[in-house]
Amino acid sequence: MRKRTIVVAGLAVALLAIGSLVRAGTKATGRVSITPGTLATGSLGDARASLDGNQYIGCIVQGVPGPGWFTNCLARDAAGNTLSCQSFDPTIAQAAQAVSSMSAITFNVSGINCTSVLVGNSSYNRPMTP
Repeated sequence: MRKRTIVVAGLAVALLAIGSLVRAGTKATGRVSITPGTLATGSLGDARASLDGNQYIGCIVQGVPGPGWFTNCLARDAAGNTLSCQSFDPTIAQAAQAVSSMSAITFNVSGINCTSVLVGNSSYNRPMTP
């Protein structure tokens, strides 16, 4: 019986060691946050899954004759604060076109103009679900 006890104890130690190595992936929370007049940030999936029913964030890109591209980014936080911006800059449009269901977005605003759009697509962002 002594050999079985040692084998079982060794197996238990091995399983504990493996269990500590196996972890769920890193997850970030990206609720919509607005700095009035200057910055909005948040995750599409977290905004859609929010229990408050207020949050949204996203960008719309439209091809326009003449200037080429028009981008409009919009956000609303849990408290109902909103921020939006627009741009005809093709670089802003290119960044906004990278938005997917697993995106986190940050956009900077000066007046009504988008001065930058950052799109992060990563496994740690919550995917949008219906």
